[in-house]
Amino acid sequence: MFERYNERARRVLFFARYEASQWGTKSIEAEHVLRGLLREDDSIVARVVSQAGTSKEAILAALDQQPRGRAIPTSVEIPFSAELKLAFVLAAEEANLLGHQHIGPEHLLLGLLHEGRSRAAGILRQQHIDLDGVRDFIRSLPPAEIHAHADQPPPFSPMSQPPRSGPADLQARKPALSPSYSVHVSPSEAPPGTFSSTGPEWWWVKGTELREIMSRVYGISETLIMLPPTIDPKARYEIALLLPQPEPRAVVNRLIEQAIEAQLKIVTSLEPQTLDVYVVTRLASRAQKAGGIGAVAFGMDEPPLPKVMDQFVQIMNAAAWI
Repeated sequence: MFERYNERARRVLFFARYEASQWGTKSIEAEHVLRGLLREDDSIVARVVSQAGTSKEAILAALDQQPRGRAIPTSVEIPFSAELKLAFVLAAEEANLLGHQHIGPEHLLLGLLHEGRSRAAGILRQQHIDLDGVRDFIRSLPPAEIHAHADQPPPFSPMSQPPRSGPADLQARKPALSPSYSVHVSPSEAPPGTFSSTGPEWWWVKGTELREIMSRVYGISETLIMLPPTIDPKARYEIALLLPQPEPRAVVNRLIEQAIEAQLKIVTSLEPQTLDVYVVTRLASRAQKAGGIGAVAFGMDEPPLPKVMDQFVQIMNAAAWI
């Protein structure tokens, strides 16, 4: 789930986990992520806060208006709340709609605002930071500035550039299909992660591996999807759907699930193991059992080392949908 997160976004999650332990909460909440977002002064999020006419100190003061619980050791696993899990999904959707390959702190901020029900989202609205305003601000930034914050070089594919406003650009990001409830699934020779676009009545990816597709459709981390030996995990696909009218996300996901199973002749099922994982089987072939999850301890005296960050992200990936 967190593979697209750049280093800044991963630090936000790292700090959110720390804040949850210091406040003694039973789950990592949106407000802990918001605290993590406010830690960096040179980020796009900091500019959003400044443009809204408020300050980091004002937001933190509002967040502090709650009782502090007993601190939890940082070696103890703390799960994500349901609201925060949804905000992560929405952050990825916001990045896709902006045409960004990476997910950074600014997308996490959009995810919190899009989810809208958390205490963090309410405080942001009170401070005059709203979803539409943040979207417009990010769209107004030069592409070079976006890529400077993405921890990656500017992509060469024009499909990866932030979308321009206007119906012509929106139309270009829809699949060139006749509207129907048929999903088109085909092998793709496009480079990995070439294109991804979703909207009210379409769903379209190119150059995407099966695990990533299933992760988005089933709402589960890629690390919890087990493929049989008969399916090449590196094979890439193009999946395109253009509906005659907007449908709920559950309907779209189910159409894609059925199309993948029919095209690849597979069956997907949820099997309770050490963790709940989605197991894909072809004919009678069965995947290997999944292993358990370890723990990593960390402190805040110094910035987290890359090795510790990698361990932390691996654990967060595995635990994201428990």
